[in-house]
Amino acid sequence: MECDASIVGVGAILSQEGRPVAFYSEKLSESRKKWSTYELELYAVFRVLKVWKHYLVQREFILFSDHHALQFINNQKSVNRMHAR
Repeated sequence: MECDASIVGVGAILSQEGRPVAFYSEKLSESRKKWSTYELELYAVFRVLKVWKHYLVQREFILFSDHHALQFINNQKSVNRMHAR
């Protein structure tokens, strides 16, 4: 699964053995356009996991994101309420 976000929207590709299985995109609302890059990238991951949960439940998968800070989310000592939710 590959996710990405911009100030316009979020998008993702679900692939299996190098072949695309599903695509997802969503235009961001005006309030979400004001979020930080970290929050937008996290939102992209959240939305795609929610939309494709029927594909991903109880399966091992790899998540690709171009946002380096997301790889440390599990190691954070404190997380604000919005991110934790």
